[in-house]
Amino acid sequence: MKFFLCWLIRIVLRVIAKIQITGIENLPKKGGFVIAVNHLGILDAPLAYYGLDNWNIFIPVAEKWEENPFLKWLGKHLSFIFINRFEPDLKSMREMIKRMESGQTLVIAPEGTRHYVTEWKMGFYHIAKKAGIPLVVGIVDGKNKTVHIGQVFHPTDNMDADIKTIKGYFEGTVGINPKKKYITLKD
Repeated sequence: MKFFLCWLIRIVLRVIAKIQITGIENLPKKGGFVIAVNHLGILDAPLAYYGLDNWNIFIPVAEKWEENPFLKWLGKHLSFIFINRFEPDLKSMREMIKRMESGQTLVIAPEGTRHYVTEWKMGFYHIAKKAGIPLVVGIVDGKNKTVHIGQVFHPTDNMDADIKTIKGYFEGTVGINPKKKYITLKD
């Protein structure tokens, strides 16, 4: 079922949009890793299945979407993990780490929402650091209809410097709706 759904996503997105994907060669060839990608629109999650030639990915999704029967069904087949975005969700974090240690790829948005935020949720960083796996930055640029996979980034012991570097990758990125420009947080 997952293969069919990924195939269907690719067909639908090819019909409705011409999206250029670059940097696929930057992805680690094996092992688990985190792709930190900006969350600009509702199509961001399907883009992961469209752009990555990797059926072994999973995506955390806000718990509110689990109440929707279709999204719950879809999540079962596309390996969603429904998470509580407003409180520490240790059960979900343990599940994510376990999956990555088994070689799966986590695709996650540091903002935790499609709306403007003043702070990122730091779970993506802590998960990568705790699991000892690399981070890869994925940049969705709605204005140019591109998805770019950045270089592999290994978290260090200096979280502030790491986050500043990661945020720098997103500078100037524009969403599907240019009025909702992605704004990198200032120091």
